[in-house]
This record gives sequence, structure tokens and C-alpha cells, in this order.
Amino acid sequence: QSQGIPVLVSIGGQNGHVVLNTIAQKDTFIQGVIDIIEEYGFDGLDIDFEGGSMNFGGGSLTDFSYATISNGNYPKLKNVVDAITEIDAHFGEGFHLTAAPELFYVQVGYGTYTDMAGSFLPVIDNIRNILDYIHVQLYNSGGVVALDNQGYSTGTADFVVAMTDMLLKGFDVATTGIHFNALSQSQVVIGLPACPNAAPAGGYVTPNDLCNALYYLTQGISFGGSYNTQAAVYPNLRGAMTWSVNWDKMSNCGGEWEFSNNIWDFFNPVLTEAETNEILTSDYFVFPNPANDIINIVCPEIKDNTEIRIFDINGKLMMKKKICTSSHKIDLSTFPTGEYFIIIKNSLSKKVFPVIHL
Repeated sequence: QSQGIPVLVSIGGQNGHVVLNTIAQKDTFIQGVIDIIEEYGFDGLDIDFEGGSMNFGGGSLTDFSYATISNGNYPKLKNVVDAITEIDAHFGEGFHLTAAPELFYVQVGYGTYTDMAGSFLPVIDNIRNILDYIHVQLYNSGGVVALDNQGYSTGTADFVVAMTDMLLKGFDVATTGIHFNALSQSQVVIGLPACPNAAPAGGYVTPNDLCNALYYLTQGISFGGSYNTQAAVYPNLRGAMTWSVNWDKMSNCGGEWEFSNNIWDFFNPVLTEAETNEILTSDYFVFPNPANDIINIVCPEIKDNTEIRIFDINGKLMMKKKICTSSHKIDLSTFPTGEYFIIIKNSLSKKVFPVIHL
């Protein structure tokens, strides 16, 4: 918190079941959560209900409206929605509200909807206006059918793309006639295990596969996967969550801080002073320089992970693109005039070029 990082309390988990059958139980839950947050100074609440906590008795719903869940037939569902909204209202602006459901309670609802399968969808729908973001656990789940009606297995870039695309496009809920509307890009976070041991039932995604998925989702750069987003691109995707910081720290389960460093570098690249001094001569060509609008980049060797990043003179990232051809054009017409640094990097090398936009 002293570094400006919000710290949330997470309620639930595999063994922390929460079932609110009555208004009295709802009120007890609300007061208990408020007391915990206020005593320890948390910045928000993460809903991580699992197992029996996710049976809200809403399998017979014909729509997700608050009026319908309040008609007296769905007390557990109404109570959990009311509890979350009342806690958020108590703390007001600046309070963080997030959720970490398992796949079975969200995306599985596309193919099957019951009291359990897809059960978190009506909750999400009724708190979407106060939900900061959701990080569905894309692991320990087995295969799931996506929007193209094909099944995808955990632990792959395709799975990450397909499951994320479902939340960003929305989907029909099984045969109910209900449509779950898309969440905003800023509300969707990709949840993955930090290393293989963190998800014994599967779901670990290698850093390279995760970056491939992120490039496709945020920039539309294909990695040759089977799932097709139909040209949908999500440049404002919120980020990534991992289970957990403890696993990520372990050097014998993947590399130490492998997940954190990889994700941070993707979403928050910063040009360091050392990199500005790392101006190397090579067979890479960047011309013309100075340039009015178009800069040509010629790379003698293109690897699968070759990337171009452009930073302004203050180290702010202005553009990031993955490239797959040896000759590439960059349009600077939307950039203010001034000095920039172009970094071309892959697993084998990194070159830094200062350029001037006239």
C-alpha cells in the first residue's frame, strides 16, 4: 500500500464456503466483511466463492434481471448480490471489487447452465456496474467449449484466447434464451498458474505461449492457433492474475518470478537509461532518419518472437508490435515531432536506434 498498490481481502476459496440462505445470514456476512476490511485497512474485496458456495439455486432462471432474482424464488442468489452491492456501497468511491471464479461457473455456462454450471453468470450480470475486474481461473478445469463450438484444452495459447474472447464478446447461456452481455476490456483479467506445480490438474501456460495469446488478443497478431477471434482486437485488456505470488517466487517451479516479470514486461515496458546507451551497429536498418511519417525497418533475421517497441525521449512506450517479416513499415504520423527510440528485440538479440520524427 505504501507503494500505491491496492491490497484486497479475498473471501471464499476451496474450503471457505459462504451460503446466504436468509437475510439474517446476509447481514451477518456484510458486517463481518466490513469489520475485516476496516480493521486491517484493506482496499477492496475479491469474491472467490467455490464449490457449494456457487450453488445459488438459479438454474431455472429465464433472465438475469434483478427483478427476476428478487421474485422470491431465488433467495440465495438475491442475498449474495445484495451483500456484494451493499458492501461496495458502504465503502464508496475508490473501493476495489474483483472476482476470481472457476471456469465451471462462468464460461461453461455457454454449453450447460444449471444450479452449478454457469451459476456465477447472474451474479456477474447484477454487479457488472461496480465490478472492477474479473480474473476467471483458466486452470484445473479440463477442456471447455468456446464460441466456435469447439473444445479447447487448458495449458495452451488457444485456450487463453478462446476463454478471454467469450467474456469480451458475450454469449448465449446454453438453451435458456438468456444472453450474457460482454464485459468491458478493462474488466477482464487473464488468470493463470505461475508454474506447473501451482495447478496440479493442468493449466500452466509457458511464457512464450502466454505472450502469443496476448499479442493476438491485444494486437491481432496471429500465432497460427486454431481459435479465431474474427478480427476482434482488445488493446485495453486489463492484465493478468496468477496463482500465486508464492509459487512464482519458487525457483524450482519454473524460473523465479517467471510469470511476474513476463507479464510486467508485456503490459508495462519502460525504456531504461542503460537501453538508451545500448545503441548498436548491426545489419538492422532503420530509414529514413530523420523521418516525416513512415520509417522502414529491415531485419536480416526474423525470429518468431521478434518485437518492435517505440519509446519517446522520456521513456514512455508509444507503440509495441510483433513482426513476422524482414521488412516492416512504421507509421509515425500520429506521433508528436521529436526524438524517439526504436528497440528491435528477440530471443537472440536486441538493437536500439534513436530516430527523429520531423
